Amino acid sequence: MIDEIVFGNAGKTSRLQIIGALKKDHNGDWKHYLEYKAGMTTPILLEVVKDPLTQKLDFVTLENGEAKLCGGVQIGDRIIMPPKGSIGDVIKLPEKPVEYGDTITLEDEIRAFIHKWSDVSPDYEKIAANYVMLTWLYERFNTVPYLRAMGNFGSGKSRFLNTVGGLCYRSINISSVTSASLYRLQRTWKGIMVWDEADLKDSSTSSDLVKVLNLGFEKGHNITRCDQNDYNTVEAFDPFGPKILGTRNSFADNAFESRCFTEIMQPTKRSDIPHDLNDDFYREQAELRNKLLMFRLRCLSQFDSDAPNKMDLGDIDPRLRQIASPLAVVIKSANPDYLDSFKCGYLQDYQRDLRASRADTEEGIVANVILDLRSKCNGDKKITYAEIGRNLTLEYGLNLDPQKIGGIVKGLGIKNIRRAKVWGKSTRYISSTDKVLDELAERYREEVQVADLL
Repeated sequence: MIDEIVFGNAGKTSRLQIIGALKKDHNGDWKHYLEYKAGMTTPILLEVVKDPLTQKLDFVTLENGEAKLCGGVQIGDRIIMPPKGSIGDVIKLPEKPVEYGDTITLEDEIRAFIHKWSDVSPDYEKIAANYVMLTWLYERFNTVPYLRAMGNFGSGKSRFLNTVGGLCYRSINISSVTSASLYRLQRTWKGIMVWDEADLKDSSTSSDLVKVLNLGFEKGHNITRCDQNDYNTVEAFDPFGPKILGTRNSFADNAFESRCFTEIMQPTKRSDIPHDLNDDFYREQAELRNKLLMFRLRCLSQFDSDAPNKMDLGDIDPRLRQIASPLAVVIKSANPDYLDSFKCGYLQDYQRDLRASRADTEEGIVANVILDLRSKCNGDKKITYAEIGRNLTLEYGLNLDPQKIGGIVKGLGIKNIRRAKVWGKSTRYISSTDKVLDELAERYREEVQVADLL
């Protein structure tokens, strides 16, 4: 049971002065002090702000609805202090909480900022604006999507990452960091990773970052590492959190593709976008971060962690529903007029694109050959590996042996595989009435039945 919370004085200039004052004020009634760690369980929400002139870090929280700065907090027998040291611009922190009006007004301002400094489609402007707000609430959700800009040099993806990434909660630009420094930064800050040129390459450095991307969309997937100074000590790293990526190409892993909301970037033809970032950009971005801080302090506890499960997104794939639901919850609060268009327009179109991408893979081609063979059946029929192989060769120019086909068939989730003699030869087959084929059609066929959600 925590009996009292005592705030330190944010006016103190030295950490030692703050600790000394707390010790004196409370008769030395304390046992230890802790460095603040993001996500630390306290009865209040402590956020870190940075003075733009002195670079000093302080706490801010809401007390009776009013923002209050404090240099340290005593909770029971603990004194909690803000993080040590200078972080420069590695972590984008707000300066102070600023009133924002309401969530709809705040979303409008974020969207206007994105439109002013970057060129993306109207749909993606809305999605990016709401994604920014999601990053300031992300701990309330069990899964989160990633935001991705894809395009070649000169397409505007880096500008998009600078514009949107700098608005996100404790954003960390990881383009030039090592995996070790990333783990340390993320353990302390629990920030939002912004990664340009994030094409997943096969190297020892990127492999650790690949794990962060593959596991970070959902809570509960810790990465374990041995302490470099003591190999008997195992450290757990939590990669969970929103991420903003810039890539030149699609990812080879279609499962990872389905975790991203992607915008294909094109060189802009708009003359109203400034060619270079200037003081106005950084000033406007800082002002929005300050408003987003107040939004977090005020709204974090109000968001229902079960709200994604209650969100009806219509007839879309389970994986897409999983990553879209948290964003839809924010859209419902911040831009309710866009919610129906997001569900019935953007998500359905995005699902078609994902299915088309899956259909172009080796697994997708085999699935569509099986579905084509099923469509020609009357009643129960044996679809043999030999038939599948012949159609792969004739229609797609793929020459796969039965063992390779068998491996792909199992990977597609088809378990009811039998062996029989057909034309005197023993062969493996699947039944044309297997219900798993209906699930394959939902995943790999491009046709989508648009539900009437209005």
